[in-house]
Amino acid sequence: MDKSLFKAIGLSLCLLMLAGCASSVSSKYYVLNPLAEGKVQSEESCPAIGIGPIKLPDYLNRAQIVTRTSPNEVTLSYSDLWAEPLNESVPRLLAENISQLVCTKEIVFFPWRPSRVPDVRVEVEVLKMDGALGGSVALEVWWSVGSGKTRMARKATYTETVESQSYGALVQAESRAVASLSRDIAGAIKQLR
Repeated sequence: MDKSLFKAIGLSLCLLMLAGCASSVSSKYYVLNPLAEGKVQSEESCPAIGIGPIKLPDYLNRAQIVTRTSPNEVTLSYSDLWAEPLNESVPRLLAENISQLVCTKEIVFFPWRPSRVPDVRVEVEVLKMDGALGGSVALEVWWSVGSGKTRMARKATYTETVESQSYGALVQAESRAVASLSRDIAGAIKQLR
């Protein structure tokens, strides 16, 4: 083979690689949304609420949004991504939702300083939070609320419909599932007080 053929093949490969890069899809970034309900008035007589620890499985703790394709298979999207790690956004979302549902003096995040030990402690272990585009999402959790020696613990699954084939609809459904969890936790906090 002569050198011109090698150059032509090399140039063709470079052009193909550039064409592949030029046609790549731009990434979209998503965040979970808090409740749209009005905020409950905060007062000094209200309890300080501690959020955490909040545990998520490793398969969720990544930038890519996870969808479930079968009971034992998940798919990661490389163009539809979380804007921040879920292990940071889920505790913050729970805190924001709970502060809208119950009276709070303050909310502190685990680990808290010895000088800021909360009156009520909320712990959550997420077992599953995924779903199918155009199908439904499932948020399966163990959660507990404790105050002094009193503690309530539950295992619950929250299911929401994904209203279209888009990742935006999937994230909205996951936000609604976290809102349902937040309402149950707020109800338990009210019972303990």
